[in-house]
Amino acid sequence: MPLITKNIYDVIPYLEKEDVVIVPTETVYGLGCNALSYKATEKVYQVKKRPRSNPLILHVGDKASLLKYIELDQSYVLDVIDRFMPGSITIVCRAHPSLPDHVVTKSGTVAIRIPNHPLTLDLLQSISYPIAAPSANLYTKLSPTGVNEIDPTLMRRVGAVLDGGDCSIGLESTILDCTGDNPVILRHGMVVPSSIESAINREVIVPTVEFSEDMPGCSRVHYTTRAKIKIVEEIEIGKPGLTRNTPTNHLQFMMPYNATGYAQLLYKMLHYIDSMKVPVIYIESPPAGEEWNAVWDRINRASDK
Repeated sequence: MPLITKNIYDVIPYLEKEDVVIVPTETVYGLGCNALSYKATEKVYQVKKRPRSNPLILHVGDKASLLKYIELDQSYVLDVIDRFMPGSITIVCRAHPSLPDHVVTKSGTVAIRIPNHPLTLDLLQSISYPIAAPSANLYTKLSPTGVNEIDPTLMRRVGAVLDGGDCSIGLESTILDCTGDNPVILRHGMVVPSSIESAINREVIVPTVEFSEDMPGCSRVHYTTRAKIKIVEEIEIGKPGLTRNTPTNHLQFMMPYNATGYAQLLYKMLHYIDSMKVPVIYIESPPAGEEWNAVWDRINRASDK
């Protein structure tokens, strides 16, 4: 099993020798490595069993580092950075020529963000390279929001785990394509389009279809549990799952009525119920509305259609 530590200086030697580590962010735990090392990023793909066509998100410790790795084609990018970073938003921009090809998409872009977790920010500000950190799960499986939720198979494949406690957001970041005059939502997160529009004073485009194998976390099937997931209006008495009402058994959990609280607990509750080896997990339909888009995105991708 890997070293589990709360000290960033225990983790740095593993990054320096091009090994893979698990790091906390405010969204979910990430499978991290030196993004500038081809050997290290290849190991991430192998450990996750992730297709090479699915690019990695780069994580940096401050605005200056972020600007070093992108071409600033759109001035509103600065407004996004200043308003939402560090935070749970990833921007997609044209990659700076200094970035190696293995972290640049075929269209010449890079996905990058500044995470808002004190340990990982300290780590990033103590090294001289970005960390590539897709979620610390096997490809298409449910992301962990605490160390105890990390798949044991994955744990055996990494050098170290930086234990930062439970993630404060609980869902992966909003992904915003900033290559055009109007930014485009590529993946819903808890930073919502209207907030972005207010910050940059222009329309944010929200496509009706957001499935893509060429963007992180945007494949049609994702965030899946071992059990099947079914979305229902009301869970039957005796069935396991996530409810809006008073639970009727020990495998039903009443979820918060607000989107922030619901998102924070969603993966944690799914991990717990799934560990009970039930065949199906039922999720009562959450409310509609912009603030719920990320929750709906995750349960739709995970559900048995």
